[in-house]
Order: sequence, then C-alpha cells, then structure tokens
Amino acid sequence: MNYELWTDISHYQNGAAPGGPIDFARMKQAGAAGVCIRKSSGFYRDTWFERNWEAAGAAGLKRTFYAVPFVGYDFDRQWAAMTTRADGSPFDPSEVDRAPWCDVEYRHPLAVSTAIGLLLEWMHAMTEWGGKPNIYSAKYVWQDYYSKAKGWGEDWPLVAANYREGWYGLPVTEMIAKAVAAGDPLTPLGWEYTKQGVMVPIRDRWTGWQFAADRNLLGATFGVKSRDIDLSIQRVADEPEPPVPPTPEPPPDIAAWLKELRAAHATVGHVIAEFPG
Repeated sequence: MNYELWTDISHYQNGAAPGGPIDFARMKQAGAAGVCIRKSSGFYRDTWFERNWEAAGAAGLKRTFYAVPFVGYDFDRQWAAMTTRADGSPFDPSEVDRAPWCDVEYRHPLAVSTAIGLLLEWMHAMTEWGGKPNIYSAKYVWQDYYSKAKGWGEDWPLVAANYREGWYGLPVTEMIAKAVAAGDPLTPLGWEYTKQGVMVPIRDRWTGWQFAADRNLLGATFGVKSRDIDLSIQRVADEPEPPVPPTPEPPPDIAAWLKELRAAHATVGHVIAEFPG
C-alpha cells in the first residue's frame, strides 16, 4: 500500500486577522502531496477558503475540503455555508482530488442516539451532493459523543486523529516513515470490528491518519503563518501490476518457422540474418 503526506488547514494557518497568503509552493517542497482545506464550521464559511483553494491548486497540490457540522443546530444554514462560496455562488464538489472530510469533533449536549441520527442525515446529504465523505474523528470523541456501535467502517472510510507527539522534533521524512511503518492509530470501535463482531486488521481500519498537529512547530516548514500544522498520511491505491504477456507456444518446426520469418521480414535488411539456420 502507498501513502501520501497531506496537510489540513483553515484560516488559522493564514495568521491573525487580516492574515496573509500561505506559501503553497513551500508546502509542496516540504513534501506535501495535497491539502485538505476547511470549507465551513457550523454556519461559518472559512474566510480564506477561496484564496487558499485557488492558490493550492496553482501550486500543483492535490486538494479536498472539510466541513465541521454542529449537530442540533440549523441544518440549512450549515448546509449553505458548506455548499456555497463567500459570494453565495455554488461550490462545485467535483473539483476535489479525493473524498472530502466530514469533521466530527463537536462535543454536543445531546443524547448520543439523537446526535448520530442528525450526523447521519448530514453525511448522507454530503454523499448525494458530492460523493461519500471520509469521517474525520478521534476514538473517544466518536465513541463518547456519537456511537459505540461496531461496523461503521463497512460504510464510511475513516481519517483517524491520533497524534504521536513523541515523534515531534524528528525530520518530517522520518515522521512519515514512522507513521507508515507503525500504521496503528487509535480508532473507534466502529472501525475495529465488523457488524458481525469480527476484528478488522489494523491497516484496514483507516484510509488516513492525522499523526501530528498541535505543538509540532512545523508551520514555517510548510509555509503557513501558524506555529503548527496538521499532518496526515493518506492511503493511495497501488498502481495495478502490468499484465504479463503470454508465453508464446514454441513452433513445432523451428526450421519452417525461421523460413516463414525470413519471408515475412524480407524487407528488414540483415536483421533476419542473425537467426541461425
């Protein structure tokens, strides 16, 4: 399995208001293959989304976006914040290079059964609008506020939030290598077991792993204005193996076969003369 390094950003990476542009060329040079850009958080449209979206694309980075739904609050206003640009025009979800994230980190006061019902309404709406999203969440946020049920991984890919602060201070390439080699972020029960209660192999539980964020001091390395930046490895499908050409059947009569080759390639010059016989 192959993995790419991705960052995820919001207006916080543009610095204190009024903020400034991110150096996406530097981000790419630091090793990022792509960037997940915050589109909305509840009713709030990220003020730098359009500028970050265009600049990241111009720098040659792959792109997707994330939205943070607040369960229990007005659905329509949150939906408008995610699906439209700052000027109210529609945002085209087909512009993404990989699935967007439904960022599940809101710790609400609702009953868990109510919260997961509302969240599913949001995720199914996202699916109809722009394709099935990944769920981004941490183990205990998901289990304590949304669901302890098994089998979620059969329906929704997971980007696991699980920081390994013991790796901070290492060169970025070594951090990535450790994440790929370990491959074992904490994941919620819903991705650890199938609906039938069968344990899922660790590397099959997640499609992405955000392994570094707060206090990593890597903001400047990746061209942003903030001190820190979120880093994740994202699974990439392996290139298919090229088909193996079939082994030709040996001719029953070598002499006759060579004679046919000479006749067929009589205009090729001396190449056929290299054959014996």
